[in-house]
Amino acid sequence: MNSIIISGNIVRDNDVKDTATTKVLKNTLAVKREFKKDETDFVNYTAFGKTAELLEKYTQKGSKLLIQGRLQIGSYEKDGIKRSTADVIVEN
Repeated sequence: MNSIIISGNIVRDNDVKDTATTKVLKNTLAVKREFKKDETDFVNYTAFGKTAELLEKYTQKGSKLLIQGRLQIGSYEKDGIKRSTADVIVEN
């Protein structure tokens, strides 16, 4: 099972793109660590379709947001260096 629920504040203005078939929204949440209040994790998330439209309409930089989705691990190569990514694909 791949399910994640995460809550934090939106870091920047929403990045929204209209593709040929759907709308795609990407952004990042700043999530404070429970036991180390002075540490923050930055979690990228992506929403599609109706969910992307709702987030675009009702959220902005600084908004508190709770999302539920699935974790997606990826990788890419830049300047000969292989890098890993972790994104939450928003479902609710």
